[in-house]
Amino acid sequence: MNEWKLRDALLEKSDSLSDKAIRTRLSRARRVERILREDLDVVVADNDHVYAALLALRSCPQEHNGGLQNALRWYYRAVNGRDFPKLSEYCPKEQFSYEVAANTGAGLHMQSHSEGAAALASTNEPSEPIGSLWREFCSVKNRISSALGRSNNVVGELAERIVAEYHGRAPLAVSHPSADVELEDGTLIQVKARMLTDVRTTPLSTFRSWNFDVLSVVLFEPDGGIAFGGEIPCSVARRYAREVSHVNGWQISTTHDFLSDSSFTDLTEAYRRTLENL
Repeated sequence: MNEWKLRDALLEKSDSLSDKAIRTRLSRARRVERILREDLDVVVADNDHVYAALLALRSCPQEHNGGLQNALRWYYRAVNGRDFPKLSEYCPKEQFSYEVAANTGAGLHMQSHSEGAAALASTNEPSEPIGSLWREFCSVKNRISSALGRSNNVVGELAERIVAEYHGRAPLAVSHPSADVELEDGTLIQVKARMLTDVRTTPLSTFRSWNFDVLSVVLFEPDGGIAFGGEIPCSVARRYAREVSHVNGWQISTTHDFLSDSSFTDLTEAYRRTLENL
């Protein structure tokens, strides 16, 4: 789900919503994704899927006063620029259903009627042992860290490598106090990265100084893809910072206002291509 698109649609609402009301609607949209176990961009791209999802949400135990259905309708409007019809007025071309997954009690999954039995059977298959998954995770993490050849902060180190490779440079020494990449003309770039969850607004790691020229922000999806990548002048980024005394530094959160600032150079696709070629 593109939360920024939904936020923009809510901000453009004729009767202006408070920040709290907007956060509530965003939270409900995230909950719909968790319940459906489906990216809302996939759902709203097909009217039959939207119809099936609304029917499922209407009977969902977590639904209260239509809040979840309204969240889905709001996202449909934000993406498609029009309202989805009333359920009584829509006739689906293809039949889909969302049913409560047998092993969760709350999650829902979509299936065609012809695939129902196979999908239900798959939910009863035992998951892999947590212990073996943990060992596999640690093994892969250590191999990535070794390949990067730097610290154990894999997310941060990978982001620095992506930014450096994009600019045709090598990352600076780990001990550099204020920057991670230096361009040929002397421009200093500090790189901040985060692995996102269902909560898209998150604080970047603490800024200890502002002795750099450009801030690069790289936000990773949980599956490893790049959700956002861009560069913004330090002087502009600093306007969004707030001083936090107990950490002796400043913090910037990945709010809509920050990431949509016109001073940002959107390099998401360029960073994605760079990652694919590493």
